[in-house]
Amino acid sequence: MHSNADIFATYSRVKQQLIGMEYKGYDLCKPSAAIIANHLYIPASRTKKIRDILKLLWIKPRHSNKEELSGNILAWHTSRSDHKSNAEHICVSLAGSTPPFKMVKLPKLNRDYKRAWSINTIWAAWAVARRAQIKKLDLIYVLPALTYSMRYYDSAVENGITKNIKTLVSYNSSNIPECFLTSACNRDGIRTFSLQHGLYFDFLTPPPLAIINHENVTAKVLLAWSNFCKEQIEQFYQKHATPIDFEICVAGYIKRTPRVPIQHSFTHRTILCLLPYECVAASATLLELLFQLPDHYDVVVRTHPLSRDDSALLSSIPASFKLDTHELLSESIIANQYRLAVGFNTTSLFDTLLFGVPCALFDTPESMFKTSDLPSFSNNEELMTILATATPAPDIANRLLGSDTFLYKEFING
Repeated sequence: MHSNADIFATYSRVKQQLIGMEYKGYDLCKPSAAIIANHLYIPASRTKKIRDILKLLWIKPRHSNKEELSGNILAWHTSRSDHKSNAEHICVSLAGSTPPFKMVKLPKLNRDYKRAWSINTIWAAWAVARRAQIKKLDLIYVLPALTYSMRYYDSAVENGITKNIKTLVSYNSSNIPECFLTSACNRDGIRTFSLQHGLYFDFLTPPPLAIINHENVTAKVLLAWSNFCKEQIEQFYQKHATPIDFEICVAGYIKRTPRVPIQHSFTHRTILCLLPYECVAASATLLELLFQLPDHYDVVVRTHPLSRDDSALLSSIPASFKLDTHELLSESIIANQYRLAVGFNTTSLFDTLLFGVPCALFDTPESMFKTSDLPSFSNNEELMTILATATPAPDIANRLLGSDTFLYKEFING
């Protein structure tokens, strides 16, 4: 099992070699890099990973929903209800656009394709890989990534998928599948924007897959939440001596902010524990620490949407804790009177600030983000001190999330 440091080093090296590589005027680097990142980071056996990526050598997209790609488009693909709600919120906020913006869900690479074996395309991908001086050991995933990218572009021309698009807003232009449509629109001179859908920051520890969210932006403009996020992105690029090849505009928080925050009280005795995706060992440590609190504290545990079926994580939750089953975090906060929200490596933790719920960061070696703006704890004594003193911090929500700003219509229609 390779560490995130090794994976990111490999990803960065290969992507650097692909910079400037084009196919018929289309960028090959970033869309291929998105495929490569998913191959390297996604946890799976080596056999399964190789089988899945080699499949890209003989498929190309059908574009079954190509008739929807006209006018002003907000493209998305995630099945998560919270992300869909965010996309809908932005789409509604763009009311008055001419023509009106509409949401178009893009299918996953392995859901809408046809067989298209072509030795010519594979040979063209091989020529690009040789020109980029890709190592032999890396070809097993670089060659399929380049081949699929080329096939996508060929099919984009055959189906005329960009010819009727006026403006494209991508929910996440950094990753598959949105990165392909965004790159195709770029070549054809169509205005492209990308939304920030999680807290973007310069990771303290070797970056996870989420790093490509701001390291691999294909859109011409990234609409960031706050100046804090903008500065964090710029800091990352500066640290890695890489130029930023897209514009960053501070548009404000993407989510609906509550009109009336929940009233906070020191008499509340329920703690909301927000667990991140993966990081099972550190999550278990946090749960054990919370289990040591006095009996008059109740704990509600909310898992990450991608971890709801993780048996190892679920088995580490004490029987006396309540598992949050609300679909959206806002529903959970409205239904409960939380004294404090605790967690690490999850944007949801900062969302609680918008509702007047104080939050604290669990200090663990696996933490990817720390800030002096919020209290942190690593043991029961420090947590008890926070429980006795923590108060709502709407100013911090504004600094980190840009909750007092909402300029999407101005930037996109301007």
